[in-house]
Amino acid sequence: MRRVHLSVHAGDLVGYIFQPLSLVLLYVTAEGICRMSAAFATGEILPTFPLYLLSILHARFGSWHHESQMGRRIPDDVQYRKDELLQISSCRPKSWTKLTTIAYDDLLYEVDSVKHGSAPRQFIYVLRKKPTSGIVRGLHQYSPDEVLTAHK
Repeated sequence: MRRVHLSVHAGDLVGYIFQPLSLVLLYVTAEGICRMSAAFATGEILPTFPLYLLSILHARFGSWHHESQMGRRIPDDVQYRKDELLQISSCRPKSWTKLTTIAYDDLLYEVDSVKHGSAPRQFIYVLRKKPTSGIVRGLHQYSPDEVLTAHK
């Protein structure tokens, strides 16, 4: 019986490792080990790195695209109405809810209603004075020029 002696030279191993498919397989294996270790250690599953980078790029492009679709930023239009309500027309949506207390002109207000208007100020917020016995939650110090500097 004849024995076959296989010898692996270092040059052959380096040549094999640095082929594109081998590099991808090594990366996927190393990342899998890291993700599995993190999952066992923290109980949280981490995203795969290439898809995580893709999601960051998508979020950045998506926010830039959304911002460009909204139009130019202009200061809010604030009007006092006859029925003692305050109307704020804005070019950008606010994160205000019925639970938000808005401080403006040394008075406290709460959201009464939200309407859609026409461009460029298509978001209309109608605020009513907060009762003196009302609970202040989520206080927001409002300024009509805040929309010019607030980028989300």
